[in-house]
Amino acid sequence: MKIPFSWLTEYVDVSKMKAEDVADKLTIAGLEVVMIEKVGGDSIFDIEITPNRPDCLNMLGIAREVSACLNKKFTPPKLKSPKNVIKERIAIEIKDKNLCPRYTGRIMRNIKVGPSPKWLVQKMERMGQRSVNNVVDITNFCLFEQGQPTHAFDYDKIKGKIIVRRAHKGERMVTIDGKERTLDPDMLVIADAEKPVALAGVMGSKETEVTGSTGNIIFESAYFDPISIRRT
Repeated sequence: MKIPFSWLTEYVDVSKMKAEDVADKLTIAGLEVVMIEKVGGDSIFDIEITPNRPDCLNMLGIAREVSACLNKKFTPPKLKSPKNVIKERIAIEIKDKNLCPRYTGRIMRNIKVGPSPKWLVQKMERMGQRSVNNVVDITNFCLFEQGQPTHAFDYDKIKGKIIVRRAHKGERMVTIDGKERTLDPDMLVIADAEKPVALAGVMGSKETEVTGSTGNIIFESAYFDPISIRRT
């Protein structure tokens, strides 16, 4: 996993230490830093995460580990919740609660899709992720920082309610990478009233992706069974 040293310093004060010294401490603690790449004045750690440490598959998890190893204060990001009352709700039906015990979505209207700010583009690039637009990039930011997969759909392309279900045998969907996928019942999908719109926790459909012409979105955050995702 890639960990930019500059991003790490936002949560734990190691800015006065050499990146190599922090990397050595992590390796001794069991999170092996296999390589340090220099990019634009930053040091990018390539960390090998063992199967028993999924808590470290995100920036905050690594920051907590560094905090414990070096006895440095961990400072989590300050989050602000909007104070406005949610007036518009989308209908969500979960048909397989074993594979998806919780699914949440929020409608956001009149958004402006465009290039991401410089700080976000830089974070994406240093994580090895191509910047797409401000909406897509913020979903990836949530994944990299919090370890929580999120997704955004073009709301105007969704027909009816959101349904979390197993795929039908032989069902097809073109994913955002332009490839047509043949689905089977072992795969969990997010669907609307007519069609699948995403492979749960994996990739969205081309038809409902957020583009420059998108004006309204559904922002998704859910818990999907990790074994199901791995099989898909």
